[in-house]
Amino acid sequence: MPPKTTPPIEHGFDAFGAHVRSTLEEIGRTFSNPDDDWFIGLLHIETAQGGAEVYMLDGTCFDPRFKDATFKRLYALLRERSTLRYALMANAWVIKGKVHDDETQERARERANAIVSEWRGHFDEHPERIEALTLEIVERDRAECWGAEIVRSPDRPPTLKPWVRYADVDGRIPGLRKALS
Repeated sequence: MPPKTTPPIEHGFDAFGAHVRSTLEEIGRTFSNPDDDWFIGLLHIETAQGGAEVYMLDGTCFDPRFKDATFKRLYALLRERSTLRYALMANAWVIKGKVHDDETQERARERANAIVSEWRGHFDEHPERIEALTLEIVERDRAECWGAEIVRSPDRPPTLKPWVRYADVDGRIPGLRKALS
């Protein structure tokens, strides 16, 4: 699908991240029904020319069976568009847990794996499971992961709780940052 071009945004990692989070909040404010939802995934890029583009992603982008194909397609797109930074948003189920400010990506992954390993039931039955928008903001030398819990009600449209910064990450698709300008 061709990208949706958005107005130019203020340059810089922090400004880009704030812009993307604000855009996702704005999408939520357009909802009018309890069944309305954010996309499965979005890729928001900022190009070296100062432009911003948004691509909708389908579920195959997050399916392990298509990991290599997804990497190749996204890598080529980022190179072709001379991308400075990107934000990858996924609407996902996550295990809610305490985030430690000084936690490394490796330690965060170990802790998350331990939580899942200790659980004997199905992931969708875990008592600390929440639905959230996860957002990775990545440029060549910096990456951050953010999350906003989705609140659902049978008689109101879904809303987002405030964004929380998680541990720094290499990205949902490791190695993709090497495609950045």
